[in-house]
Amino acid sequence: SKTLQIQFLTLVPTLCGQVGELLTMVSNKLVGMRCQQSFMGGYAHAVH
Repeated sequence: SKTLQIQFLTLVPTLCGQVGELLTMVSNKLVGMRCQQSFMGGYAHAVH
């Protein structure tokens, strides 16, 4: 069980890092989409 514990402890930071990267990517995508939408909305509003 000692080796299992060590494996688990070495796995946790990797998993946390991957989850963090995924969350960052997703939030960046969402923010980007929102910015694009508001930009397009503002552009359409300015044109008309």
